[in-house]
Amino acid sequence: MEKGFFGSLFDLSFTSFVTPKLVKILFIISLVLLGIAYIFIAISIFSSGGETTFNASTGEFEESGGNAALGILWLLILGPLFLFFYTLLYRVFFEIVIVFFRIYENTRDQVSLLRGDEIAPEPLPPQSPPDAPTQTLPPDPAP
Repeated sequence: MEKGFFGSLFDLSFTSFVTPKLVKILFIISLVLLGIAYIFIAISIFSSGGETTFNASTGEFEESGGNAALGILWLLILGPLFLFFYTLLYRVFFEIVIVFFRIYENTRDQVSLLRGDEIAPEPLPPQSPPDAPTQTLPPDPAP
C-alpha cells in the first residue's frame, strides 16, 4: 500500500520515499526562482552601472542612470538564454533523481519476482469499445 506524504516523511525504515512526491513541486519552485532572478537582474542592470562623477562644487558623487543598452541586451538575448539553460539544467537534474528512484523500484520488483513473492500489478486503464461496428460473416453454404 502506498503511503502518503507524511507517512513517507516519518517512515523510519526508509521503505517509502518522499522525494518522488516532491519533485514536481521542487521543479516549479526552481522555475519561479529563476523568473524572480531574471527580473531582479534586469532591474539591477537598468538601475545601476551608469557613470559616477564627482561634483566639485557640492563635494558629492553623482550617479547617472543605469545602462540601458546592457539592460535591453539582457531582456532580449542574455536573460532568455539564462532562463533556458538553467531550466534545462534543473529539469535534467530532477529527471536523474527520478531515474534513480525508478531503478530502485524496478530492482525491488525483479528481486521480488526472483524470490517468488507476489507483486500487485498496476491496474490497467479502462478500455473503450471499438468505434466501428463488427461485421458478421454469412454462414457457409452447404455443399
